[in-house]
Amino acid sequence: MMQAGQVVLIPGIYYYYVQAEGSITKTPSIRQVTDLEKIKQQLRADLTGPYYPLLADWIFHITMMQYQILSLIGGQGTQLKQLKRDILANTPTNISKAEWIKVLLVRMNLYSHFYGSIKKLRNI
Repeated sequence: MMQAGQVVLIPGIYYYYVQAEGSITKTPSIRQVTDLEKIKQQLRADLTGPYYPLLADWIFHITMMQYQILSLIGGQGTQLKQLKRDILANTPTNISKAEWIKVLLVRMNLYSHFYGSIKKLRNI
């Protein structure tokens, strides 16, 4: 999309997706964390020039996803601690109130304990 000459918005819904039980998007795994790390590396390589300002936001949100996945699967303490350091050191200033609350809970070491329950409540 970044290399497109023109982007056009078409009104209406033209895509419908159903998540099947047991699908990769429903079942968190260490592989997802690894794949997200590869995505971050690719973004660091690709988002240069005028797109560089977008990089911090993308990296922050992907790191938060990694933290959430590890929280759900009982990830390794050292990996969670490193992700926590990354989140706290690289929190963008223009995030939503909900994101600020998540960052506060990460800082207090509470988010990893409560994320599974929060996720279940959201799905009810």
